[in-house]
Amino acid sequence: MNEKKLRDFIADHYKEGSHGLSHWQAVENYGRLIAQSRTEVDEDVVRWFAYLHDVQRLSDFDDIDHGQRAAQYIDVLRSSYLSDLSDSQIQLLKKACALHTITHSTTDITINCCFDADRLDLMRFGIVTEKSKMADPYNLQVAAGFFQMSKEERLLFDNELFWLQHKHNHMLYSASLGVLRRNLNNTNRIVLQSCIDAYAKSLKKIYQDNDAIKNKCFELLSLDQNNKAEIAFSAINKLHKDKWEFFMEICQHFTIPGKKLAWILRDIWIHVAIPENCHKFAQKLFNQIRQEDIMTDVEYRFLKQLPQMVTLYRGCSDDEPDHNGNFYHPSWSLNYQVACSYAFLLGDKYYDKERRCIVKAIVPREQIMCIFNNGSEEVVVFGVKRSDAEIIKTYSSFSDG
Repeated sequence: MNEKKLRDFIADHYKEGSHGLSHWQAVENYGRLIAQSRTEVDEDVVRWFAYLHDVQRLSDFDDIDHGQRAAQYIDVLRSSYLSDLSDSQIQLLKKACALHTITHSTTDITINCCFDADRLDLMRFGIVTEKSKMADPYNLQVAAGFFQMSKEERLLFDNELFWLQHKHNHMLYSASLGVLRRNLNNTNRIVLQSCIDAYAKSLKKIYQDNDAIKNKCFELLSLDQNNKAEIAFSAINKLHKDKWEFFMEICQHFTIPGKKLAWILRDIWIHVAIPENCHKFAQKLFNQIRQEDIMTDVEYRFLKQLPQMVTLYRGCSDDEPDHNGNFYHPSWSLNYQVACSYAFLLGDKYYDKERRCIVKAIVPREQIMCIFNNGSEEVVVFGVKRSDAEIIKTYSSFSDG
């Protein structure tokens, strides 16, 4: 396995979201866990699958064709990142990517390992993968053995910080320090401390890399008059944090043409949660660009066919307007079930459990800035106040069925 090429690919294709980097890393770890107990599995194929299978996703919800697009994209990468793989490995990788959304299992043990490594990470949505859903039920037994380990054993698994690397999260780093205070034997304590030190070092490098990327981007933007959008887009996608803030900083110093500004805004909106301090900046950009430039033809036609008054839903915390100048966050949905999934399945890392709710608002169509993914998932609407909306479902009513 050419580790440098894998790292370069990750740096150049980094994405956030429920099908972004943290998911890719989890799939890699599950895949390696299975591969260690099954020598017939091609671990290189499994690891590349982890980082390629969702790289062509256009949304975190309905996008059934993303696996086929990933398979086609492998041909583009064949002579660069994937040049060390054999032709037979490339064919396995393409098949695994193409089929992972539409096929339950195959006769190939490596492809089944890819499928199951992906399915095991459904736990990020609160979904426990059942035996019947696995391409190979044996793979679930392997994973079950891992989950039955103690926290200390998990941290020591393969001398890697499985849980810490899973999210690159300071809270997990702090929690691991607490583990050190428990009654571990000296050998385990030394290994665990070395793992934590390595993780802290990697975090420091991430922040240093961020600064280097930003500085290089501004240097290139100052010199290049024709490719500002491409330079900005590349730099934003390579950052590990503060993408919106950096995008705002770029727009304050440089002018990016309207259509190219639109596709940068579209990409970052879809893949990166917008912080509250960037709401006004984003609203200004949406007002600057044409709707037909940021939406696909299908999305644009869908928006124009909506009724004059449109019913929207949002999964959030009931105190959200209190932290946002009396306004709700600008991301809404036409689909009630999508809002429920955000509030009650994906909301753990965003909202207090007891405060999660579904909010309903009816707004004029003209207030909608744009719709992504044919209206089934995300509608961008600024300026919805607490008085304009009503809470129609709470966490307690959801828990009661």
